[in-house]
Amino acid sequence: MLNLIILFAGLIAVAAISYLVFKRLKKRRLAIQFQIYQALLQDARQSRLQYVSALEVSEKVKFQIDALQSEVSAMKGKQYNCRANIRKLIQDLRKVYAANLTTQYDLNIRDKKKMELFHAWRAYDILKTPYNQKFVEIRTHHEQYAKLANEAKERSEKWFSDKKKVMDLYGYLSGEMKLANPREVLLKGDKE
Repeated sequence: MLNLIILFAGLIAVAAISYLVFKRLKKRRLAIQFQIYQALLQDARQSRLQYVSALEVSEKVKFQIDALQSEVSAMKGKQYNCRANIRKLIQDLRKVYAANLTTQYDLNIRDKKKMELFHAWRAYDILKTPYNQKFVEIRTHHEQYAKLANEAKERSEKWFSDKKKVMDLYGYLSGEMKLANPREVLLKGDKE
């Protein structure tokens, strides 16, 4: 009977010790998971800030594209007016040649019309160069914008995956310990 009591007391002692060990291991596991949670939370916050900054940069580039396109449309109007003036000068010059007048006065008028056409054509060529340069600049800005938009998309995907990991771990740990709402912590950078 004494052996039975000693055996029973030993089983109770083993159960108590294993309970304490289990409790200590659970605390250690929770502490490790909490550290992982904090690291994930910090990573998610960083990825969100990177995502927001990438969006801001892409919006600045988009604004530059819009400004350049308005400049190009203004240049296009000037070019259109130049071309209309050139067409008018060509018609006038054709009329002068069609008249086939040979007096010195008529030859001077014809030379004057030729010079007007030459200067108008030169002005048109001068307008074409910056127009083409602006067009190339717009194309490079569009390429830069596409690259930045792709980067922002990748960062948003990383942000959402990090956020999902944080929220999953928060859902698991919130039953075990008191934690601040991660949404408030993640959006903290917006208020600063």
